[in-house]
Amino acid sequence: MNGKKVSPKLWMLRIDAGDKLPDSIIGFCRKNGIKTARVEGIGALRNVVLGFYSLERKQYFQHEYPEHHELLLLKGNVTLKEGKPFLHAHAIIGKPNNACFGGHLVRGEVSATLEVFIEETEKPVERKSEKKTGLHVWKV
Repeated sequence: MNGKKVSPKLWMLRIDAGDKLPDSIIGFCRKNGIKTARVEGIGALRNVVLGFYSLERKQYFQHEYPEHHELLLLKGNVTLKEGKPFLHAHAIIGKPNNACFGGHLVRGEVSATLEVFIEETEKPVERKSEKKTGLHVWKV
């Protein structure tokens, strides 16, 4: 994994084959002192787990996609959860026949490369637990 700061608050990050998500992005943020940021990327993943959140049950239903997929879009944010960087991201993955699947990114493994922009914010944002939804939401 290699990253480069290309402007005062913008990083470009290349994540290599075999690296894991969300751990790679969280680790990069910890190492570089990034507390809150917007995240987006493209690339290729395998062993992808996407989730869909059920408001009724207050839990994620997960679907696993073990084979190699194009990562058409990774979009999310890094905020602080219990004082540590936390990645909340959604992903759209594509199959060779152009079928697409999307949802909350639970985990994945880079199969070729992953190119990510990380744009820091001026002030950190924390997450707090919300009883109504069962989610950890922004404390803004």
